[in-house]
Amino acid sequence: MNSSGQSLDLDFDTLRCLDISLAEKLASFSRWENSNFPEFGVLYRELVERLTSSSAGENALKTGSSVPSIILPDADGHLIDVPKLLSSGPLVISFNRGYWCPYCKLELLALANIYPQIQELGAQVISITPQRAPATNKLAETCDLPFSILCDLDNSYALLCGLMMSQGSDIVEALSNFGVDLGSDQGSKGGFLPIPATYVINPEGLVVAHYIHPDFRTRMVPEDILKALQLINPDSLP
Repeated sequence: MNSSGQSLDLDFDTLRCLDISLAEKLASFSRWENSNFPEFGVLYRELVERLTSSSAGENALKTGSSVPSIILPDADGHLIDVPKLLSSGPLVISFNRGYWCPYCKLELLALANIYPQIQELGAQVISITPQRAPATNKLAETCDLPFSILCDLDNSYALLCGLMMSQGSDIVEALSNFGVDLGSDQGSKGGFLPIPATYVINPEGLVVAHYIHPDFRTRMVPEDILKALQLINPDSLP
């Protein structure tokens, strides 16, 4: 909350239920945020410009690459072997910033909406964030997600995938003013987050589709995820 008692979230329940595309929801929230909290608009524009000028994400995991092997804990402390998940079919991986990020929540809600179709195509979904279990549980409960969120402590997997980036002290401070303590949520005061990214991975462990963009306010179109999964499993095509 800020000094006037306003929440960082738009009327989220209203926005999440609107019958519009994910891209339209993301753009709507961005416009609202720029209008109501211009300080974030300025900071985020500066961040995106910095990431773009430094070619952030250029060396990240991309289509044609093999997904790196790693074991990560979920919010309940169960260790999940990410590549082992592929033994039962394709996998969609979504890197997200945290429970406090409306753009991440909108993306995860969109993934939850198409999750039955993803399952019909024989695939699974996992989200990966740099948060510890309490913050990860908050994200899962807020969005009522049907899939697991894994805890990428110290952004180790994001770094391995070429996605780790620095928020900058100005944004860390601005988030703190809204009650978002990245240090407490992550167990680290480095202020690092992943560049949000989405990967569609075939059972052989190869990335067949990806979406990475320095502007975290844009995300992969759900329809593109389904198209990529259909190409992995041509028998599912009508």
